[in-house]
Amino acid sequence: MTRWILLALLLASSVLPPEGVNPALAFVVGELPVVIALWHFISWAGWRMAITGFAVIYVVAYAFEFVGTHTGLVFGEYFYSPTAIGPLVAEVPILLPLGYFAMAYGALIVTRLILGNLNTKLTAIGVVITAFTSSLVMTFLDLASDPIAATLLGKWTWVDGGSYFGVPVHNYIGWVVTTFTFFLIVTILLNRDSVIHRCQAPKPRNFYAQAIVLYASFGIPVILNPLLGRTGEIYDSMALVAGLVITVPVIAASVSLTRQATRA
Repeated sequence: MTRWILLALLLASSVLPPEGVNPALAFVVGELPVVIALWHFISWAGWRMAITGFAVIYVVAYAFEFVGTHTGLVFGEYFYSPTAIGPLVAEVPILLPLGYFAMAYGALIVTRLILGNLNTKLTAIGVVITAFTSSLVMTFLDLASDPIAATLLGKWTWVDGGSYFGVPVHNYIGWVVTTFTFFLIVTILLNRDSVIHRCQAPKPRNFYAQAIVLYASFGIPVILNPLLGRTGEIYDSMALVAGLVITVPVIAASVSLTRQATRA
């Protein structure tokens, strides 16, 4: 019940204006998905796997961002605002990989629900397919949010701009590569017999629905922007993109979860 309350608070924050919000409140709201994701991960796979998975995603995400900001090879040429996402360490916001983790966990559960392999032992090819599909499902979130965060809000800046509302296509290739890397590692770790046994333990009703809502929470604010008076080409276009590419996996995962519950 407590996780549902936190998710409700997270969804309610979708209507808050991005400007004029108390910095402390903005920080709490911004990190709420991390708390929910880690708590849910611990409940699903145990605290050892959850902490390990968190560390893998954090380290891999930071490493790719470090290489990206210093070379331009991963995402293209860009640099972060020194204040928009918290303090920078070696030109990368130290809080940034936390966002990666929250999005990654929601995308992972949604993907495994869609593929029907949530708590099952995977073959080698199954591990690769799950990791790659998860990377696409997570990149969908970035597809709808990057033009707003970068082009409109200035959280980071592309040196030469880009063809996708100021964002280079290179960025999305980098996202798939980065997320596939940590999803592959995490999926391998989740495929251990001891972890699978822990994942198969009985869970409360609608437990996995919480992860679907967590994933959806990253797209709902984008969809709501035009309804809240934030209009313009990018806001309107990203609302359409989010409505298409994020709601599809949400609906697919929800249908899969409903079918599993019916069979049970």
